Amino acid sequence: MIQYSKSSVRIAELHYDEPAKAGVKADVIRYQWRFEKVRGTFSFALQTRVIDLSEDPDKLFGQMNAMARRHVRKAAADPVTAVFHSDPSRALAEQFETFYSEFARAKQIPGVNRARIDAMRAEGRLCLSRIDNAQGSALVWHAYFRDRGWARLLHSASVYRLDHSKDKEAELARANRLLHWRDMLALRELGVTTYDLGGWYAGSQDTAKLKINQFKESFGGRVIDLHNTYDAVTMKGRLAVQLHRWKGGE
Repeated sequence: MIQYSKSSVRIAELHYDEPAKAGVKADVIRYQWRFEKVRGTFSFALQTRVIDLSEDPDKLFGQMNAMARRHVRKAAADPVTAVFHSDPSRALAEQFETFYSEFARAKQIPGVNRARIDAMRAEGRLCLSRIDNAQGSALVWHAYFRDRGWARLLHSASVYRLDHSKDKEAELARANRLLHWRDMLALRELGVTTYDLGGWYAGSQDTAKLKINQFKESFGGRVIDLHNTYDAVTMKGRLAVQLHRWKGGE
């Protein structure tokens, strides 16, 4: 379990089928990526794509499609370095947050929840990885939540510029695939058995999300059903959950 505050709302967050603890002081208890709904709470269904890391690495690599395998091999020959941190420092987390903030501004998407990331790091649940170019500058960062044999991709960010050439975009795409592959191997060594790619778009209209689905599908694996559940403990918590629902949040 992790605990943090957002807009003065105290949040306790549990993951997968982690049981609730007695005496938790929170306005909202969030049950994230749960296999079953929690009775009497606001829940919604979601899907994600997972890969079984208990398989032999050669088999895992063989489950990727031909393009993904080709990209990983080509990226491994590029002058890049993959780095994985299973216990990142606060300073390293700040590097990631700064990088992601620049990416988010350029893409016009929300930034990271720093309080949540800090809580994960404090509980030893955060993993960070990146790909650096030959000059030591980061090209791609990944952030994971790790617990109970699972690792879920929380954030992925790459160097983003509107004037990237097609060759540069292709280089970044290769680097991203290579980083996923190296992350799988590193997490497997840590005892992680399920690699969660961080969601799956179940619709058919959003072409950008369908393209992300294709990227995730290239690694193999399967799609599973999960639930996110919000249990409002206090009046402040009930108001926060109602606002969250009104905004259409997950």
